[in-house]
Amino acid sequence: MATIISGAAGTFDVLAQRLVVDMSPKIYLLEPDSAPLTVLLNKLTKEKAENPKYEWMEDELMPNWTNITNNAGTGTTINLGASAGATGHAKYVTKYSLIKVPSTGEVMLVTAVNESNGNITVTRGYGTDVSSVDGSSTPVPVVIIGTAFAEGAAGSELTHHTTKQTGNYNYIQIFREPVKVTRTAALTNMYGGKLRVTEQAKKGIEILRNIENAFLYGVRHLDTSGERRTTGGALYFISTNSTNIGGALTYTALENFLRSVFRYGRQRKFLIASPLVMSALSIIAEARGSVRLVPKATSYGVSIRQWSSPHGDIMLLKDVNLTGSTYGGYGICLELEECAFRYMQDVVLETNVQNPADLYYLDVYTAMVGFELHNEQKHGVVYGITGGSGS
Repeated sequence: MATIISGAAGTFDVLAQRLVVDMSPKIYLLEPDSAPLTVLLNKLTKEKAENPKYEWMEDELMPNWTNITNNAGTGTTINLGASAGATGHAKYVTKYSLIKVPSTGEVMLVTAVNESNGNITVTRGYGTDVSSVDGSSTPVPVVIIGTAFAEGAAGSELTHHTTKQTGNYNYIQIFREPVKVTRTAALTNMYGGKLRVTEQAKKGIEILRNIENAFLYGVRHLDTSGERRTTGGALYFISTNSTNIGGALTYTALENFLRSVFRYGRQRKFLIASPLVMSALSIIAEARGSVRLVPKATSYGVSIRQWSSPHGDIMLLKDVNLTGSTYGGYGICLELEECAFRYMQDVVLETNVQNPADLYYLDVYTAMVGFELHNEQKHGVVYGITGGSGS
């Protein structure tokens, strides 16, 4: 029997199925920009790998700082080393090198080097006063100024010293993400686009996020029994410049960290920072007044801001993958010109890899990639940050 409606017919009086659903044509993902480091490395430094184990060589200049490690007094026999009593740094100098003790101002001329016992013989007070020096309990730092040869010196007086190159390596890791959709679902019209297409887009972001996590947290490992390799990330390689703030980040603590991380390398580095660390930097910038966070164009494919310090420029990059009670307080400072995205196979979507009789579509994202980082002293990690302080 028909239902009779009196008066004006409204939306509550029509069948629900008759109403056209007002659905946005776009599906909004929660984390669309979840791999900023991977995106940057793709644009800046990308190199093909010919082997699942890839290697590189590192070198450095001859050291120009060492320590007096014996009680030399005002005598002419000096030991050079890293710690009290050590004698391993005699090769840092050659005959006619000049060394200076900053704490006293005295300059000494090296006249002989005995590499077997680590002793050097010097002329004390070379153009300066002589000051007693004792490094037997606390090493006394000295700077190596360079050589001072006499006019007409013979080539036989030259001694060649150089540093030995060192090797490092990492592995290619295989990443895979499947997209599996039934044929029925794939052929059904849906708001937001076809299900297979939207799932491909989502899984594409997820595999990039997984690569990002490996480039940050990964550990280099070769599993011979399981025939599996994993790539070491930034935190695996960086050891020298590692600063534990253990509380609120202050301007002074930040400057101390930047001073150490800019000791080597270029005057521009990238700080991959957690959202909490970005907030801490913003608090410092607001309190200091003279320090500004300068927005940078998204020419790298990701949003970047710049922090200028007397030591160099820091390009700030927020990474939401740095989260949780531990990594939420991390900032990873990288000289990206000394990092590389290595690949045997870049991220590729292989479609229709299912069996012919299967009533579903199976597409698979596959990436065979790894991370490379040169001269870890050029990079740094600041961690243990719980907030920011304007002091």
